[in-house]
Amino acid sequence: MGCAISSNASGDDNRANIVRKPTPWGFDNGPISKTQLQEMRNEFWHKVVRTGRRPDVWEALRAATEGDLCNAQKIIEQNNIRLWNQDMSICYDDEGDVMRESDFSSVSDVSVKADMT
Repeated sequence: MGCAISSNASGDDNRANIVRKPTPWGFDNGPISKTQLQEMRNEFWHKVVRTGRRPDVWEALRAATEGDLCNAQKIIEQNNIRLWNQDMSICYDDEGDVMRESDFSSVSDVSVKADMT
């Protein structure tokens, strides 16, 4: 079952605000472990939520990037987040503030190596 995409009340085409899967990302210094990637993501989200102008919007973006595309779409719509890039790497809120995500914050296809146990 797919997810439904809503359109705005005026009937304008809303395709520009449809979330798409991000392109694969690779770390410049070669593969990193999943643990390292998660630590980088946690650090990024902690910093932007703490220092950003709209912590509520950043929290919504984090929830959107960590979920599947259907839930991401719902979160984007419910929080009035507009997409500059459909991969959610650049967004803006209803006040026009721009939010830029880090390259590694939302991608699922990354060059990772096995964690050392």
